[in-house]
Amino acid sequence: MVNPLTLRKAGSPTVFLWGDYREKEDIRIYSRSTDSETQEAYSALIDCIYKIVASNQAGNEDVELFRKAFFSKTKPVWEKAGEKAVQFSHYFAPFAVLLDELAHNRRAAIRLRVIQSLWKELPPQELAYQILTAGLNDTNRKNREFAIDRIINFNLRDFLPVLNTMTGTEADMDIKKRLQQAIDLLTQGYYVDEYDNERVTVIFRHDKGRTGFFIKKDGLTEILIKKEIDTRLSQV
Repeated sequence: MVNPLTLRKAGSPTVFLWGDYREKEDIRIYSRSTDSETQEAYSALIDCIYKIVASNQAGNEDVELFRKAFFSKTKPVWEKAGEKAVQFSHYFAPFAVLLDELAHNRRAAIRLRVIQSLWKELPPQELAYQILTAGLNDTNRKNREFAIDRIINFNLRDFLPVLNTMTGTEADMDIKKRLQQAIDLLTQGYYVDEYDNERVTVIFRHDKGRTGFFIKKDGLTEILIKKEIDTRLSQV
């Protein structure tokens, strides 16, 4: 019988492995890129993850393998590296250093991958704040957009003062709109967007993410919006 491997610490995400290396099969499930180079890179990453969890320690060579994985041409490789690096940053300081370093990499695509890695869990609070603050101030439009998205997803209300300030300085009108949407979602749990002459779209938060619905403008009030949201929340 194979025993799963875990890392656990109060206030930190649990790192779980099945114990039989079945995670190596994920590359075939999630990616059409099954060339030998990709297979080897993913397999080496899983081996490294198992080694770290089994020994409860991370060496320089482990961090360097993760750094290399972040630059992979194949999404499942860098995505898995990002997911586990975020978890490991709670247990091993070198992974926190790695994420902070890559969040300020000269290549916008690498900076973006760090922000995108914050999707299941967040790194320690201070590091998460540094990464997302860098994302909000990034020169790359897509990076700013993803930083806003992650702030919404994790309901990070501490960013409200920064978001409010940015609405006055952001030049990109689409990003400016996303900022206001984020502010509305974080403060009131929903935002209203124009759809056509007769209807608006209402987007609201719930435990599984965000969803929306159309509602007629005629006679629309905040009470009606909240009543409709409550009805839909009961169905989620």
